[in-house]
Amino acid sequence: MTAADGVLQTATEQEEIDKVYRNLVTFVNSGLRDKNPKFIPDKDKTPRSALYEFESATPGKTVPFGLNYLKPEDTKIYNKGDKVKAIQPTETTYVENDGSGRWTFKGYDYDSQVIDKDDVFFTGEVGIYADTI
Repeated sequence: MTAADGVLQTATEQEEIDKVYRNLVTFVNSGLRDKNPKFIPDKDKTPRSALYEFESATPGKTVPFGLNYLKPEDTKIYNKGDKVKAIQPTETTYVENDGSGRWTFKGYDYDSQVIDKDDVFFTGEVGIYADTI
């Protein structure tokens, strides 16, 4: 074996290594570029909801649990672009069980909202006033 044969053999081995490497890279990349990509849901068609919550307008007072029963419930399903009008609560006054005050609904932060990327939230403001009854 001559020195030239050794160089030729080394070159051939390198070509084989390169070929294996190219095949490996092609194999790995083929998994990244799937010809049939998995289903990705269209966010524009995801059903959305309108949700309601109450926030205290009286400093230092937290909204009592009983007020949760007065929140409206919107059972409609909305899609992107739909305009949602706030549902007013059927009762606008809540008297605490101990008679310490009367919570009164003042209004929502928005009259209506348009569905975009997520559900819409309407925050109702309620305030407490000394009960004079």
